[in-house]
Amino acid sequence: MTRLTTITVAVLALSASLLAAAEQKANLGAPAPVTPEVEGGLPQYRAEIAYSAAAKVWLVVWEDGRVATDETARDGRAQDIYAARVSLDGKTLDPKGIPICTAKDFQGWPCVASDGADFLVAWHDMRSGKDWDVYAARVSGEGKVQDKDGFLVAGGERNQCLPDLVFGGGSYYAVWMNAKHFPEYRVCGGRVSPAGKPLDGEGTELMRFMTDKEIDLWRKAPFAPGKGGSGWHDFGKRSGHSRQPCRPTLATNGKVHVASTYMSGYGANGSWSWQEYRLRSVDAASGKPTGEMLPLKTGTSVKYAQFGYAWGNLKNRLGLAGTDKGFLIAGYHNKHGFGSDGSGIRVVFFLDAAGAPVTEAMTGDKGKKATLPKVRLLVEETVQRGEGYRTGGVRSNKLALAWDGVRALHVSDRYIQTKSGKAGRYKGDLDVVGIFLDADGQRLSDVAACTSVPPDKREYQRKGKKLTAEPPRITPFLVATGEAVQGAPAVAAGAEGSFLVVWQEQPAKGPSRIMARLVRAR
Repeated sequence: MTRLTTITVAVLALSASLLAAAEQKANLGAPAPVTPEVEGGLPQYRAEIAYSAAAKVWLVVWEDGRVATDETARDGRAQDIYAARVSLDGKTLDPKGIPICTAKDFQGWPCVASDGADFLVAWHDMRSGKDWDVYAARVSGEGKVQDKDGFLVAGGERNQCLPDLVFGGGSYYAVWMNAKHFPEYRVCGGRVSPAGKPLDGEGTELMRFMTDKEIDLWRKAPFAPGKGGSGWHDFGKRSGHSRQPCRPTLATNGKVHVASTYMSGYGANGSWSWQEYRLRSVDAASGKPTGEMLPLKTGTSVKYAQFGYAWGNLKNRLGLAGTDKGFLIAGYHNKHGFGSDGSGIRVVFFLDAAGAPVTEAMTGDKGKKATLPKVRLLVEETVQRGEGYRTGGVRSNKLALAWDGVRALHVSDRYIQTKSGKAGRYKGDLDVVGIFLDADGQRLSDVAACTSVPPDKREYQRKGKKLTAEPPRITPFLVATGEAVQGAPAVAAGAEGSFLVVWQEQPAKGPSRIMARLVRAR
């Protein structure tokens, strides 16, 4: 059995005149490899995780570099899908890994969900040799693969790729990116029964960012790349018609699924667009969308008093988790500034039980008012990268959330930058950090008792543009650190206040591996 060691997460003192800050405590098991070392030093990465309450195990899935068939991708080196179970005491039960799919060519971007007893693993697959399709396979709680090399979930002409997966309402629900209207991608979704049968044909369209008129104009644009050209890329840059969704994220509260994606493309003025986020709710029982696609509007000229500067847009994929009250959304914003003024900011947003953003009225510069999504600041870090004469907070590669019925564990990777050598050059490293929250997005001072800490006090003087902020009451704790790069974490709640965090570890020399660490709230 893995021995658990109680660690204390250090919290900064507020000031000599204030009471000592509470400490957040968590029980951490020893970090342990989930994946085996394979011949040839081939990599393992993109881990995801789900928990089976009946089997009392987590299933970790990943993209694996060992291949045994005649591959055609990447000069004979492709990727396959593997998995391993991890017990409630943090022990890896399948040290050699379970081959989920070893079909020809490339399989990647796996995801996994559990119906409470068994698991469904989904991924995108290039076995057709011409485009991506979404496949899935059932895995029992005992680690037996029920569908060798998987069954087709979404296929046909053009790419079906980058899936995500949840379980609720009696069936699994998958989302993916659909390129049947190429060059436009759309987000589609569909149910899969616990018996492994797709229930919604080719799936239901959930989200798109371009109108039929815009996509028709884009298709007809002559392809002439380069300065002054009028190909797809330049057409989109000049007219704002190149808006495309990125990989979707799913979460569920058992009755409602919420899909999230963000748009990346050019704005109407020809400049690179800020990322824009969209949400769509789906009835878990029927698999039908409810309501319209909703924006998560985070960009505004109103200055948030608690942040102390103009709130811009989030960066990268969001982390989502269903709770007893609705949904939590973990986001990351990197602040741009001049000189040394750049920070990394971790925040949490809220959706109600139907999947709609919870909003609040805000007043900013010159009395300007706006109604925006309710948001809490979790932590601000003065972690920076240079961008010419500007600096910016270095964004996380991945955010993840899990809810155990009482509390949420938020994990992400964090960039650390230090000077090295006489030239004063910077070198960077990634660690994995975690922080416990309640359903209202407040940090916990006592994780076991679920005692909340109010947000840190921050006051922004608009006329003098001066920020007054107390040191943070609670700071994230380290899940993984060391000389190796630790990144791209995922997390799932287990039984009795336990969580398993998995991540990709990349040493300076040698292949990457999937690591895991047990985190107990009590």
